[in-house]
Amino acid sequence: MKWALKWAWAAACLVALGGAGYLALQGHRSCPVRPVVESWSSDHAYQATLLEKICGEGDSIFYSLKVEKPEPGTASGGWYFVWDIESDTSDAKQPSLQWDTPTQLRLEAGTERLSGRLESHIHDFTLVRVFSPSVGPGASQGM
Repeated sequence: MKWALKWAWAAACLVALGGAGYLALQGHRSCPVRPVVESWSSDHAYQATLLEKICGEGDSIFYSLKVEKPEPGTASGGWYFVWDIESDTSDAKQPSLQWDTPTQLRLEAGTERLSGRLESHIHDFTLVRVFSPSVGPGASQGM
């Protein structure tokens, strides 16, 4: 009889831990993604869409960029790529988009310490990602 109680207690603990783990993971699964900015190149050959993903109670915000080149009349219908926008903060600020040329898009993202420039080339399209530390009250100074 004692072994039955021990097994029942162990099973109840496993169910409780499993339930707690499931509930904890629900916050990570419920991260809705929504478009926040859409922009076409000047010749309307490319469409850029900035996507925002908010997780939990809004304590973690992530951004990604989707670039599409619709090609009506082709078998594929065109192509698209999605880039995750790197950030060194959990409360990332919304990046800005600017078309430098019809085939080059510049994305500027404010960061705490991350700085630099990354270029990605896909077919005849170029994405330039510029990262610069935020300047102002509360910003880290020095190295």
